Amino acid sequence: MRSDTTVMTQLAMQPTRRRFRIGVLASAALFGLGGCLSSIIPEPEASRLFTLPASSTALPTLNSPWRNLLVDELNPAPALNNDRLLAIGASGEVQRLGGARWIARPAELVRAGLATRLSAMGAANSVDRQALRFAADLRVLGELQAFQFDPEQRSAVLTLDLHLLCAQANRSLADRQFSASVASSAEVTTLISAYASATDQVAVEVGQWIASYQPSDCAASATKNDNQ
Repeated sequence: MRSDTTVMTQLAMQPTRRRFRIGVLASAALFGLGGCLSSIIPEPEASRLFTLPASSTALPTLNSPWRNLLVDELNPAPALNNDRLLAIGASGEVQRLGGARWIARPAELVRAGLATRLSAMGAANSVDRQALRFAADLRVLGELQAFQFDPEQRSAVLTLDLHLLCAQANRSLADRQFSASVASSAEVTTLISAYASATDQVAVEVGQWIASYQPSDCAASATKNDNQ
């Protein structure tokens, strides 16, 4: 006759044995489904990462009267609020260019590229993207409306709606749209180079726009607004 201790030990081991058998059966089932699951679960997309190159051309030197310029954030159009390289046709159809991504959102890359080029041209004595580094005289901000490949025109397109603000008084000085289109194929490395050239073109126009104003224009703008 078995002791009570032996019976209790065997009863306690039964759930463990059942769990072990279930685990073995589950592992076998998953092993058998391995081939099926590999065909169902999509493979991670292999993407090359790109940034916006620096200018490869000689930029003009500006005779600007401004001391400090802040290049503020650019708000992207909805289709551009991601890291994809996009082709957008005249019909509005949006397609992504496979196998390639930006290292950041296009609005951030264009902002950095614009600031670097404006600094190189001397649009102000100091050009930065960090508001806390100095008390800016001017702020430029706006919206990135286009930064895409146009399949009909076979070109890289960049369009910015910019606002120039007198920073100390936080008053609007001017508004303007800038756009550039550079011929390109859909081949990614060629397209990236075209985007850099488009940024060069826009930066030159923005720099000349900024240099066309004087600090006294901010004072005049403040007086005009105070009298309204």
